[in-house]
Amino acid sequence: MARIAILGCGRFGSVVGGLLKDAGNDVTYWGKRPEAVKAIEGASCDIGKVLDNADCVFVAIAAQHAREVLEKYKSELLERPRRYVSLMKGIEVSTGMLMSEMILDVLGVSDKDIFALAGPNIARDIKMGDVIGMTIAGSADTEKESLDKLVNLFVRNSQVRTEKSFDIVGIQLMSCLKNVYAIMTG
Repeated sequence: MARIAILGCGRFGSVVGGLLKDAGNDVTYWGKRPEAVKAIEGASCDIGKVLDNADCVFVAIAAQHAREVLEKYKSELLERPRRYVSLMKGIEVSTGMLMSEMILDVLGVSDKDIFALAGPNIARDIKMGDVIGMTIAGSADTEKESLDKLVNLFVRNSQVRTEKSFDIVGIQLMSCLKNVYAIMTG
């Protein structure tokens, strides 16, 4: 069992957190809005409480606000070595950075500790119990064992089929394009 912190109490973060919890992990959520926090079991506005002993942090904050939040809580995030997984889709408008690049830029950790999770998933479908596929990607320098550990966080959940990749840039770019295509096709 891993201790996981999810930053963001939005739909996708809470649904992915539910998948992780159903797989036997200890999951806590951080949100800045008290009304969102009240709606999710294990959620708090206290970042220290949420990060306490967390091995892995899943970042599910709106892409254009993520830098501000990570900068604000940088010291708490860096109190101990952790892996960071971006659930965010998009490119930071002000810098042109992908979300994994922005996390790396703000926190200054090794790129071996930053990952991205992506797939053709919609929170509604996940919540309804549909079997879904996701890919967790790390950089070319990522150690295979580290990527395997992240994939294994979902293994005990029969709803999830998780693949791994060492193409973190490609995964994130395809996620951005997926959203464009979805909007274009209605």
